[in-house]
This record gives sequence, structure tokens and C-alpha cells, in this order.
Amino acid sequence: MRLFRTTMVTAAVGLSMAACGGSEEAPPAEAPVAEAALTQAEITAAVEGLQCFVNGASMGEASERPSPLHQEPIVLGRDVGKVCYGAPSARDREVMGALVPYGNLWRSGANEATALHITFPVEMGEVLLQPGSYSIFTRPGPDQWEVFLSPMYERWGIPITDEVQASAVGSFMTTPRESDAMVEVMEYRWESEGPDAGTLVLAWENTEVPMPIRRPTM
Repeated sequence: MRLFRTTMVTAAVGLSMAACGGSEEAPPAEAPVAEAALTQAEITAAVEGLQCFVNGASMGEASERPSPLHQEPIVLGRDVGKVCYGAPSARDREVMGALVPYGNLWRSGANEATALHITFPVEMGEVLLQPGSYSIFTRPGPDQWEVFLSPMYERWGIPITDEVQASAVGSFMTTPRESDAMVEVMEYRWESEGPDAGTLVLAWENTEVPMPIRRPTM
């Protein structure tokens, strides 16, 4: 009888809880619907809508220079920016520490100032950038590089005058790494880390310089 009574009490408690809704599980929360990734055609169209500054030449002429104009998309989710830069070649020359001296400011490309165009706020390194256009110049070193960002981008890349330096909205330090293979033509390469972050990599000769970019955390 004791076993029977315990079973009945348990059943009664279960019915009571069911009546009060206590045994019902909350309906699962709906998972957020992820935005579809941009197609290559959409990325290309967005990139073409951001104009590179070219001094005294057409885009076609700039692409035929000895250090031709190149463009690299920066994609965070459905937001697109890009980098415009002249792409020099090593041509059997020693680059890092020689053609690109350590300790000196460098335009980080050729011809016009290397330019970052963004239509959305980002943090590049530790520097908060509002939507707009910025020149990128650097101070290379064997163990550390300093990356500067300035709104003065519509200019020839050199000289990097006191005025250009004073206009910088900020700078950050980054550690270079050795590339897997010799890079003959300098390039900027975008390495995506998802919809909110990635790394812009400057690569030339046997050196890669990472520049992290992410959506602002605040």
C-alpha cells in the first residue's frame, strides 16, 4: 500500500504542476537569421563604387605603370571597403632593410599614397576610424612596424611631410612575419575572420605585415 500511495501522490503532483504550467518547457528561441554573404558580383560592384585617387592619369593608365595600380576589397559581412595602392616589384633587389629602409617612413606602396576607403566604422589596430578615406604609411622595423592612418590621401605618396604626419588620426604597432614564399610584386591581401573581423596583410619579398581590422567593440 505504501508504494501505491507514493505513486498516486507523485502522479497528483505531476498533474498539479502541469495545470500550473510548471512542467511545460519554454518554446525554443528562434535563431537569428544570418544575412546571406555577398556574391562576387556584389563585391565587385561595391568596389567599383569607391574611387581610387589617381594623380594626372586615368585608371587605365595607372594600371599600366611599372608599379601598377591595384585594388583589394575589404569585406565585413555585407559591408565593403577597399585599399588602393601602387604595386612595386622586387626585380632582384633586396627589399626589406634596403629598398625599404628600417626606421624611415614609407608610403607602403608606390606612386600615390596607399589609400583605405571604408563606408562603415572600423577599428584598425587600436585606431577607431569613422567612414571615409585614409592614407596608410608605415615605419618599418626588423621586429616591429608602426602603421599610421591619415585623412590626407589625395596626394602623391612622397614626401611624407610634417603636415601629413601631424594629420594622422592614430597609429598602432604590429609584428611582421615571414611569408611562405617569395612575393615578387608587393600586395595587400584581405584575410577574412568572419563578418566582424579580418586582417589586411601587406606582403613583399619574404615579409608579411598584418593589420587587423574589426567592427568597433564599443
